[in-house]
Amino acid sequence: MSNKCATIRLSILKSNDICAIVFIMAKTVFILGAGASADTGAPLMYNFLDKAEELFHQGKVRAISDDLHEHFNKVFNALHLLQPVYAKSTLNLDNIEDVFSAFETAMVIDKFPGLSPVEISDLPVSLKLLILITLQETIRYSYAPDRKRFIHTGAYRLFLTK
Repeated sequence: MSNKCATIRLSILKSNDICAIVFIMAKTVFILGAGASADTGAPLMYNFLDKAEELFHQGKVRAISDDLHEHFNKVFNALHLLQPVYAKSTLNLDNIEDVFSAFETAMVIDKFPGLSPVEISDLPVSLKLLILITLQETIRYSYAPDRKRFIHTGAYRLFLTK
């Protein structure tokens, strides 16, 4: 490994069951809005869960890990259990931010329809893993082997040239 790279473990993981490795290539990180990520294939708030479910049903999640498959399953089961609540509230179960807030709130108040306290405490971790894997599987980058680097595309390229 090059000495320019550092390996870190993601802080969103709760246990040692699943490890994620991130390679940091620079000291400065720019975080752009969702529109920039959409250019690379990342789903947006309104279709994020649909894309995650598509990956789940296509078997792409299980191909990575049975443990990840179980985390996705926990999220989709919880969404199913929230359907009666959804009918009587302003909660938007198609919006990843609303779902994240609902799972975090459930953990704080230790209540969620049909789930035990242990299952409730797993929800935020399972959702974070769903987000991580969905982004990992949907974002596409161009790579220039002759330059041994990724090529910036779409909105990222526009951002870098202005």
